[in-house]
Amino acid sequence: FVLKSDQKIEKFTAYDDNTPKLWDQLKVESVKSVLTFGNVKEVKIKVAISSVSCDNAAMNLQAELSHWDFDKVVKMSSDRWNKQLDKMTVESDDEAAKRVFYTAHYHTMYCDVNGEYRGMNDMIYTDPKKANYTTLSLWDTYRALNPLMTIIQPEMVDNVINSMLSIYRQQDKLPIWPLMSGETNCMPG
Repeated sequence: FVLKSDQKIEKFTAYDDNTPKLWDQLKVESVKSVLTFGNVKEVKIKVAISSVSCDNAAMNLQAELSHWDFDKVVKMSSDRWNKQLDKMTVESDDEAAKRVFYTAHYHTMYCDVNGEYRGMNDMIYTDPKKANYTTLSLWDTYRALNPLMTIIQPEMVDNVINSMLSIYRQQDKLPIWPLMSGETNCMPG
């Protein structure tokens, strides 16, 4: 990930659980950090992620959020999100269930802006269409998500199939339950 602040960061402290460590040597499961700023009233922070590299995260940040206008970000995000949500109508009095549905739907849409992705063999690949999909959870998605996408996002179907074929080329078998650029070979949850 990449994080940018509109204010100077006075101090950055990284931790392995609760033990302070040098940030450039930290390779543990329980990483956390504290950013300390000077005497300022407001701090704006923006973060971008990538499964490929920090350079790609920086590229994603520059391409998708090159400014500091929060209201513009809210409008842009709302417009993009509403374009997807306008493809369906969800009727329920259960607000929690609607929140779960919309959150799950959001998680189906993510890719680095340059089309790079980390393959099942941990090598970096590029999809010129910028449409590679991973973490397919096929046991779960074949019954609900995949049929839904044929209705609300038919343009995605070829991309998902081509992603499965790409995984086949990387690991010599079709995906079972790929997770974090590796095959689990099981239903883990």
